[in-house]
Amino acid sequence: MQLIENKNIDLISFYSTLQEYFPKSELKDIKVIPKILDLSEYRVFDIYNENNIKCGFITIFEFLDNTFLIDYFVIFKEFHSQGYGSKVLNYIKTQPNWKGCYLEVEKENPLDKNTTRRIKFYEKLGAKLLDINYLYPNNFAPLPMNLYFLPIDKDFLPTKRQTLNNIKILFEKVHFDIKNINLIYKQITD
Repeated sequence: MQLIENKNIDLISFYSTLQEYFPKSELKDIKVIPKILDLSEYRVFDIYNENNIKCGFITIFEFLDNTFLIDYFVIFKEFHSQGYGSKVLNYIKTQPNWKGCYLEVEKENPLDKNTTRRIKFYEKLGAKLLDINYLYPNNFAPLPMNLYFLPIDKDFLPTKRQTLNNIKILFEKVHFDIKNINLIYKQITD
């Protein structure tokens, strides 16, 4: 398992893959993605399996406190149910420069068993549900989500204040194009 940073993203292919794996409410506008990819804090890693075959990618946004948020995490369908998601997160947990990562996770929906499966997957890996009324910003309507934190440094869990500060930075830098982004942030902090 290897994660190799990709600094030469083919925008059309990248966006097409995002459209295939994520609902419209979680997609950024294709026009803003080049600006986001230009941020030094935003990084894209291609995921290669033990046979050196690309099996997905992960995008992260790094914060100054040595934490980061996983923005998009894709394991290609032909590699599903082979343990690659766990391998990637377990690999990330071995990286000494990071204290942990934030995960935006859909709320549990009894009509969609995948929501329960994803929550159990992250919790099994050690992710902790944060006491934050998190809203994923988009231009339709803010999407209520759970915000989890996966510790890498076992002695570190961000405070609510640190988390809210990181969300503010994320919103300013990654979701800058969203109408009423400040009102969405205010809803999270109230």
